[in-house]
Amino acid sequence: MATTLLGPLLPLLASRWAMSDAAAGALFSAQFFGQLTATISSTLITARLGGRRTLAIGFGLVAVGVGAVGVVPASLSWPAVLIYGLGLGCVLPVTNILVAALSPTRAASALSLVNVSWGIGAMLWPLVVNALTGASPAGATTALAVASMAVGAMWLVMPERNRSGARAATAATASQPAVVSTAVAASYGGLILLYVGSETAISGWVAAFARRMAAGQGAWAYAPTAFWTAQTAGRLLAPVWLRRVSEPRLLLSSLVASVTAVLLLTRVTSVSGVIGASALAGLGLAAIFPLLWAGVTREVAPSRPAAVGPLFAAGGVGGAVLPWLVGVVSTGQGLGAGLLVPLTALALMLVAGLIARPRLTQPLGVDRITGHQSPK
Repeated sequence: MATTLLGPLLPLLASRWAMSDAAAGALFSAQFFGQLTATISSTLITARLGGRRTLAIGFGLVAVGVGAVGVVPASLSWPAVLIYGLGLGCVLPVTNILVAALSPTRAASALSLVNVSWGIGAMLWPLVVNALTGASPAGATTALAVASMAVGAMWLVMPERNRSGARAATAATASQPAVVSTAVAASYGGLILLYVGSETAISGWVAAFARRMAAGQGAWAYAPTAFWTAQTAGRLLAPVWLRRVSEPRLLLSSLVASVTAVLLLTRVTSVSGVIGASALAGLGLAAIFPLLWAGVTREVAPSRPAAVGPLFAAGGVGGAVLPWLVGVVSTGQGLGAGLLVPLTALALMLVAGLIARPRLTQPLGVDRITGHQSPK
């Protein structure tokens, strides 16, 4: 919910703080700048304090920042968003690392469940905002802040788990052959940057896009909910699809579907059209990040484990820049034109995928998402 906080709240916050689209888009940059900063240093923090305390600190920062967003004046909007972004930068990578370490032989399956639960929160947050906000966002932000503080307190009293699983996973990774080049690692970084930026831009702006077509009506909330519902369903279906098609084919098909859906989104003229196109975009994007991260796990992590953190952080760069660019373009040309930014990013990913197709279609071995043998 906190990761997707701004999207459903953006129309209300922009009105309350008298912001242009460009200024509102800069709030995404604040969130992801904080997230990027904490992500880069999260490994050092965890090594010093342990995963349990790092998560407690992260959820505490989320609570403070989210709570502040609902009550502070415009002059403090950027710092408030930055604070909960720092919290997310502690929570997200550490959660993924700890879950993988606790289930080293079934890491992909465990992480898939984390992504599904994350998607459920993203799906429900617009409905919470619609139900608890009136003239002020404080109702929804306070509820989320209290929940985040409770989770942080839970981590403080929870006993530290045995770290032998993490050591075993690290040792297993270190024993694999070093084969990946710097160019391959950088390519994954570029794709993750473009993907996270596109997902954040689309999910963050569809609520404002729908609301402008239905002023005074609550139907706008269904646009981001449709996006996250379809994406969550798509991630549940991804293991089924991967039993029938190869990873490269699913990746390229997902990119084609995403480009088509976002192109449709830029052309619709009704709230129902925005909702439908948002759902199609969420479904198209669903499998892309798990496939990219499976590739990182398989190709980059064995020989360049130190690159995994920066690759995770690359998504933060995309999340900071692309939504802001949507706001900049929208200020002068309208939000439909602004959505051409993620459309261009996804089109670039598709072109890169088509260029790399000969290498991608080489045998992949065991699929890291499903645990089954990948189709050749």
